[in-house]
Amino acid sequence: MKRGYQKSLFLSLFFAVFMFLSVFSGAENVQAATITGKEIDDGITDWTSQGNSVVGSKTINSKLSLGYTFGLANDSSGNVTNGNDTSVVNPSTANGYNNISYSKMNVFLNDTGNYVGSVFQSGSTNSTNIKPENVSLTSPDFGIVFSKSDKGTNGINSKDYSVLMNMTGKKYFTGTDANGNKASKIVGNYSKTDSYGTHNFVIEILLRVSPGNAALVQREMYVKNTSTSAQSFGVFFGEDTKLGKFDTVRVKDLGNKHGVYIEDGSYKLMVSNSVPDGFTKYTGQDYTSASSMNWLGKFSDKTIAGTGDESSNNNYGQNLSTGSDSAYTLAWPYVTDLQVGETAHFGSGMGVTESPYSVPTPKKSFTNETSTDGKNRVGDKLKFTLGIGNFGYQSQWNLSNIKDKIPAGLQIDPSSIKKIDANGTTTSIDSSAYDATTKTLNAPVNTALTDGQEAAITFEATITSDADGATINNTGDFLGTDPNEDNGVIKTYSASVNIPVEGNPYKDSFTQEIKNSKDTNWGTSAKGTKGDTVDFKNTYTVLSNSTDSFQGRTATFKPDIPAGLTASGDATFTFSDGSQSYTSSANAGTIIMYELKPGDSVTVTYSATITGDAGSTLYNDATLSNGKTSSGTSLGTLTTNQTTVNIENLIGFTSIPTKIDFGTVHMAGKEKTLSNISTEGQLIVNNSSEKPYDVTVSYDNNDQNTQLKDPLTGTVLAPSTDSGLLFLKQRTSSDTDSGTWQSVDTTGTKIRNDAFTGNQDLTNYIGVGDWRLKLAPTTNPGGYSGKITWNISDSI
Repeated sequence: MKRGYQKSLFLSLFFAVFMFLSVFSGAENVQAATITGKEIDDGITDWTSQGNSVVGSKTINSKLSLGYTFGLANDSSGNVTNGNDTSVVNPSTANGYNNISYSKMNVFLNDTGNYVGSVFQSGSTNSTNIKPENVSLTSPDFGIVFSKSDKGTNGINSKDYSVLMNMTGKKYFTGTDANGNKASKIVGNYSKTDSYGTHNFVIEILLRVSPGNAALVQREMYVKNTSTSAQSFGVFFGEDTKLGKFDTVRVKDLGNKHGVYIEDGSYKLMVSNSVPDGFTKYTGQDYTSASSMNWLGKFSDKTIAGTGDESSNNNYGQNLSTGSDSAYTLAWPYVTDLQVGETAHFGSGMGVTESPYSVPTPKKSFTNETSTDGKNRVGDKLKFTLGIGNFGYQSQWNLSNIKDKIPAGLQIDPSSIKKIDANGTTTSIDSSAYDATTKTLNAPVNTALTDGQEAAITFEATITSDADGATINNTGDFLGTDPNEDNGVIKTYSASVNIPVEGNPYKDSFTQEIKNSKDTNWGTSAKGTKGDTVDFKNTYTVLSNSTDSFQGRTATFKPDIPAGLTASGDATFTFSDGSQSYTSSANAGTIIMYELKPGDSVTVTYSATITGDAGSTLYNDATLSNGKTSSGTSLGTLTTNQTTVNIENLIGFTSIPTKIDFGTVHMAGKEKTLSNISTEGQLIVNNSSEKPYDVTVSYDNNDQNTQLKDPLTGTVLAPSTDSGLLFLKQRTSSDTDSGTWQSVDTTGTKIRNDAFTGNQDLTNYIGVGDWRLKLAPTTNPGGYSGKITWNISDSI
């Protein structure tokens, strides 16, 4: 009995130890995973493990560049180095609650080789005992909390919440982005057990230049869930800033909920959410001390769920701190139930510049105006916003136009294009800014943006069936110049957005073709004159790989016949199996009565007469609404591709500018030369002939009906003492030429030396910065306005 009892006890103990070892071993396997740099797809493929840090650089101008790395980037004399910080992957250590060493992000300005720091670096940057562990010592960088209500025992401090403090097996990698810029990242395993559970991640912290050409470094973090269950958490980023030699500067708001900035009289640092997965909340605050700093202390309720300064809808320049010691905190939407194996992404953009250089910062976004569950589906209508802000210092950036190549899977509504200027005023842009043949939108904006100002265009587009189950990438280009730097050479900045579209086992297509009835071949555009007839052909097909059929008894087909076209006769419906064919009104909604099985289609044809004015471009599509599949799924409203009708037989302007604005100036008894700060409206020529022609502009300052004068006093604006009053930048062969300044007088000045042919949108020749006024020192105060004359003539 005694030996039997002892044996039973021994087996029980052995079983308990075995179970303990099994659990311990499993946890160790997760944490001991060897980092390769390929754990997360960040879009860069040539990552190489390094034993020391490498400095990346983004050129701003001939003497300035934006530098970025992890760890130390300056020597004891304050000069920028190549990095070479061998401590970059040391395990991060804490000294007190808010002093964290190693693997810290370092973004700075390289001013002719001199290091201009943007984060507080303990000890003088030119001290002989400079230490890499002091780089950004008082900043947590990225931090994670695992409850919306967590306030921390000692506040949300760096020691307990910084990501770096819970990373092991860190490795440092460098790579190259698509534009040839250097990128750096720290990758490691993250493990933390707290009162909210056990959390295991692979985390990547990444520094790279914004792909849109802006002088902006993206600071990013990827979090991949390697736990055994779904994880919920909140992410913040905290930084104790220092700009150049100054640590006591105020944190200010960028306005429009974009982020924060600081400036010191020579330099400016800004932190923006104009990047993919940018932060949504932020605070500017004073850094208190290493023992008492709470990085969520200024958020409402002092938690990650609280709101920050963004909730005040501040204007640009609003003070967010007292200036005693500058710091800021960013926060992202709380992540709920990140599944095992899934990855979350967080980003912010950081730029540093010197007066008087601009920092154009573009952003593209969309909202789904149809869906209520956050998902995008075929037939949904999206509203896109393409905006760009100038976050430079005592600077100006002249935005000329915004381009967008509409990708497959989106159908733009050309009548929805609008411009939002620097004052927030919204105006419509003529639909001719969209070229349906190339699916390219080229929207003239033509406005000068000073510090903190921004402008944008918006438009609506519908998701078409060829985007089913795909992710659409849409990129916008922003074109303009910095008059202090670019010497008239146009630079392009870009911003992209991804639109994931839900897949549907029901597969279909819906197309439209057009032709002049005199022609034989169908296409997406047709030409004609008033009185001509154009034919339309719409085809709706249930694709052969569809799992469902189309139940058409409640479906309504309707063509969108624009003003300028009048439907003639009925629409004819022909089914692909030959079983049915019938006609119905082309103007009214038409019920499709028959089922379409996979592989079946119905073709609808109808005609319309051109009744619009010559020189117009008419856009047309068709919709299919209220359809259902055989499994009962509602298809919403489906839209065809767009077709165009160009009404010819006109030589002339279909649009001319309505306003050229030269802003406001203080004369102070000196001669002044002003550049225009905006151009309102477009300069569009319709010319169906094949003859070359010239476009000229003239001005007569002696004609009381056209001269620039103050309507209140009648005072005429006097020219300067040299060759004239009004000048135009005349191009040679392209609107991207640097051009030469030519006086505009009664004889007429060509906007381009080379002749034009065909239809032309010439707005880029007369945009912001393309006009000058030379004012005499004796110019009287007042508001002046006048008129210029446009002319088209055969080129000789």
